[in-house]
Amino acid sequence: MENIVIVSKPPIPAGTYTARAVSMESNLKAETPFCIKGPSVGDSIKDWLGGLAGKIVKK
Repeated sequence: MENIVIVSKPPIPAGTYTARAVSMESNLKAETPFCIKGPSVGDSIKDWLGGLAGKIVKK
C-alpha cells in the first residue's frame, strides 16, 4: 500500500498558537499554547532527495 499526501494550501506558518476548546455538555473551557517549528535542515534534505527520486511532485 502506498501513502499519498496532497498539500493544496500552504502549511501553517511557524510560530506560537493557542488551541481553545469548549465542552458541549457544560460551560467548561480548555486552552493550551503550542509551538509550530519550521522545517529543519534534515527535513529540507529529505524533501530534496524525495524530489530527485520522483517521490515528491511539485505542481
